[in-house]
Amino acid sequence: SNKWAMNAVLEQLTVRGNSWKANLTRLSMIERLAEKYKLSMGAALPTIIPDVTNDIHDIKPEDIEKQVVVYGKVAYQAMKGLPTNPVGQKLKDQVEIFKPLVPIVVDLCNEALLDRHWELIHNEVGFKIKGQDGMTLGKLTELHIQEHTDKISQVATTAAQEQVLCGMLAKVRGLWTDCDFVLNPYKEAKDMWILGETAEIVTNLDDSLVGVNTILGSRFVGAIRDEVERLQKQLMLFQETLDEWQAVQKNWMYLE
Repeated sequence: SNKWAMNAVLEQLTVRGNSWKANLTRLSMIERLAEKYKLSMGAALPTIIPDVTNDIHDIKPEDIEKQVVVYGKVAYQAMKGLPTNPVGQKLKDQVEIFKPLVPIVVDLCNEALLDRHWELIHNEVGFKIKGQDGMTLGKLTELHIQEHTDKISQVATTAAQEQVLCGMLAKVRGLWTDCDFVLNPYKEAKDMWILGETAEIVTNLDDSLVGVNTILGSRFVGAIRDEVERLQKQLMLFQETLDEWQAVQKNWMYLE
C-alpha cells in the first residue's frame, strides 16, 4: 500500500540520515584535529614538530618526548576517525620517522657531556655539533645523525656515569672540609701537645677509603683514575701516620 511504501522510504531516509550524521561527526572531529595541530597533506615534519627547526642546544628533551606522544595519539585518532583519509597515515609515518631521533636528542642534551665527550662524538659523526650555530635537529637529520645512535648513546652513558663518580669523589673530599685535627695541651707542660679525640677522623678515614675503592671499582673511572688513585695514596699514608702517632704517643705517655 501507499502507506507501507511511505514508511519504507522514511526508514531509508532515517538510515541514510544517521549515516550522514555519523560521517559529519567524524569529519568535524578530524577538522578540529587538523585545526589544532595544523595538519594537512602538505604538512612537513618541521611544521608539525617545531623543535626540529630549533637549535639543538636550545631544545628541551622532555618537550620533544611529549610532542612525539601527542602527535602519535593524533595520528591514531585521525586514522580511526577517517580510515580512508591519507592525512592520518601521513602523520603517523612522519612520527615513526622522527621517533628514533628522540634518544639522540636526549643524549646530545645530556648536561654531563664535557669537552672530552664532545670530541668523541665529533670524531664519530665527522662534524662538529657543540658550539655550531644553526645546528638544528632538522640539520642533524640531513647529516644522518641517526646512523650514529649507538655510539652517541655510549658516550652519553659514560659521561653520566663519570658525573656520578665525580659526585662521589666530591663527597669524599667534603668529609674533610669541617673535620678538625684536635691537639690538646699535655698536663701543665708548656709547649707540649698530644692528640685529642680522633673518633671522627677514624670514621672519615674508613668512609673515605670505602668510597675511593668503590669509585676505582667502576668501569667508568678511566677519566679520573689518576686523581682517585692519588687521593687513595694520601688517605692510606694519613691512616698509617695516624696509627703510628697514636702508638708512639701511648708509649710515651706510659713512660712519662
